[in-house]
Amino acid sequence: EQVRQDADPGDQETRQGEGGSVRWVPVELHEVPAPVAGPALTLVLANGLRLEVGADFEPRTLRRVLAVLQEPLAA
Repeated sequence: EQVRQDADPGDQETRQGEGGSVRWVPVELHEVPAPVAGPALTLVLANGLRLEVGADFEPRTLRRVLAVLQEPLAA
């Protein structure tokens, strides 16, 4: 069924379409956050490993990642 965008929900002609009535339903609009354009921080380690961190990366998690990267490799 097609309903005119400027239709008045109380308008009998609008409610009655071909083959039945139009059912009006509530609509909720939500804002969509804009995507972040690339990493906020890029770390390039001496071994060439590249770590890109987004703007929403938690500082506590970053500290944990850095601590692990500073640990000596087990032989």
